[in-house]
Amino acid sequence: RSIVISDFGCGSVLTSSLMINVYDEFITGSINVTDTICYNTDGDFIITDTMPSGGHVPYSYEWSSSTDSSSWITISSPNIPIYDPQLLQDTTYYRVKYISNAGCGELLSNTSQVIVLPLVDPGYIENDQFLCFDSLATPLFMSTAASGGDNNYVYKWQFSNDNNNWFNLANTNTTIYSPGFMSQSTYYRMKISSTYSSNCIDRFTNSVDVHVYDPLAPGIINSSQAICYNTQPDSLSFIILPSGADSNYTYVWQYSLDDQSWIDILF
Repeated sequence: RSIVISDFGCGSVLTSSLMINVYDEFITGSINVTDTICYNTDGDFIITDTMPSGGHVPYSYEWSSSTDSSSWITISSPNIPIYDPQLLQDTTYYRVKYISNAGCGELLSNTSQVIVLPLVDPGYIENDQFLCFDSLATPLFMSTAASGGDNNYVYKWQFSNDNNNWFNLANTNTTIYSPGFMSQSTYYRMKISSTYSSNCIDRFTNSVDVHVYDPLAPGIINSSQAICYNTQPDSLSFIILPSGADSNYTYVWQYSLDDQSWIDILF
């Protein structure tokens, strides 16, 4: 306030008082520090653990991101102290600028890092097989191991009859699978799941075809003949051709005088 004094001696009077309000020092807040997520998944919310204080409220919030913790890009986001990262494929840093109204300053938070694990490569399994009906398949195995993520995986072998609809095989958390004796063509693949987090995306290997041929059927040759002594019979031929296997056959004709002991005919 001010005292106004008359130089002539007419007294003195006081002005009204005014107050200069000094806000408390503006102190920045802090955000949660780190998160680790799987490739191309949504990270947890980045939140302000400790709110800013002092200055003039309400505050404004300006979020920014960086892939190298050096060059920062402002994010178009709501003016709130929380940010929800979208699907991420690279490790990304975040920070928020706290802005006090009335020109009391702008302060940056600490930096939060969202670590993105490498994309899981499911690897490669060997190999297509071709089998006779009801014969033993060679064990299937991974010729190229899975990689990426946190390098810890759950393996689940799957089978399909059409290479489209897949079903899990029980108790197969291993990189080798033995199909055993096969009587039906079947496709196999492996589902690779990262153990790091339930939101990690499952990956699948290539599929292999264990192709089982139909059973080999001998076909039918033309019916028996009755001929005179020292005459030539009609030619013998198949009236129903052989089938099954790979459809490629070798023929060895035989003869017998008693239907018991058989002798190959040499051409």
